Amino acid sequence: MNEHQTTLSVGRNSWTPAHAATTFLGASEILQGLRYVPGVAHYLFNFVKGDAATGRAQREQAAEFLRLRMWGIDAGERHRDALTAGDLILIYLGAPRRTFIGRAELASAVHDWTTSEAQVYRGDSTSGVLLADVEEWDPPVPIDAVLSQIDPAEGARADFEAGVVRITPNEYETTLAVAAGRALSTD
Repeated sequence: MNEHQTTLSVGRNSWTPAHAATTFLGASEILQGLRYVPGVAHYLFNFVKGDAATGRAQREQAAEFLRLRMWGIDAGERHRDALTAGDLILIYLGAPRRTFIGRAELASAVHDWTTSEAQVYRGDSTSGVLLADVEEWDPPVPIDAVLSQIDPAEGARADFEAGVVRITPNEYETTLAVAAGRALSTD
């Protein structure tokens, strides 16, 4: 950035006027022209389905995917082609729980499961991402505890239609801070 370029600062984030930010849920699409600004992106992986056939609870199934370091991404997901190794994700259990149960870094872009991956992965998706640096949170973090720390003007919310939701760095960092505070309070 040159010394004559104007910047807009919101919290800890700064953008030039050439950047447009659209925030929904805590979802942010930062665009420059028609492409994403390069760098690490932050996402919420919204897990709303349980495996009714085997009776497994929603949290148990999501936790199993975290332990396998694999997460299924359906073909119709909006951000499917944008996900890349190094992006940071939060794992969220949708209604009725509305809690975060962990975080991870993407170790791969979306790809069709290899034969060996497909044998291990117990979900319905035929493709997905591999995870690295996985943390499973116990206790889980209620989204209300996170939303209470985020300015309502940012438009953050608790319910999502999509399975992959782009979020702001501030929303990601706020969730990590709340999770760390909850972990300290239970020690």
